[in-house]
Amino acid sequence: MKQKRPHGFTLIELIMAISLSSILALFSIQYVSQAALVNQMVSGQKELVDQAKVAMEFLTRELRFANLSPATAVQCGATPVDCVVATSYTSINFDKIIEDQVNPRRIDTGSTNITYAYNSAAQTLERTGEATATLAFSVTAFSVTVDDNGLYKLVLELAGSVGTNFKLVSAVRPRMTP
Repeated sequence: MKQKRPHGFTLIELIMAISLSSILALFSIQYVSQAALVNQMVSGQKELVDQAKVAMEFLTRELRFANLSPATAVQCGATPVDCVVATSYTSINFDKIIEDQVNPRRIDTGSTNITYAYNSAAQTLERTGEATATLAFSVTAFSVTVDDNGLYKLVLELAGSVGTNFKLVSAVRPRMTP
């Protein structure tokens, strides 16, 4: 008489399959959660740097249109004085030349006196004109230096969320004269 072969799996085979599947799922979940964490960290740092880049671009554009007449020279420091060559300052103050056709989307279209300053207590870069606006957050340092040729070097340092630091450097020469 022929013996019938049993169909199905034994209990030991089922336990082994479940154990291997569980181990594989555990490693997969760790990999996916680690990838999500890295993505979140990188997007936060990108947002921080993008915000600082916009602030630096805004500052360089406005400084480019600074009024260079002797009565309204660019001034540096918390108590505005004429900028001394090769000295580092944490704020800059200048009068900008008003556009002939004012852009209505600007916050302070009629403002000529502009100040950019580092607020160490709040760790921000602030712009003051007709209105005060915070342009960048997580700022650890901001400095302005001027060289013999009238080139202003701007340095903005940021602290990232996981101990990474970023430094943005730009240079601009005011080109407008009244």
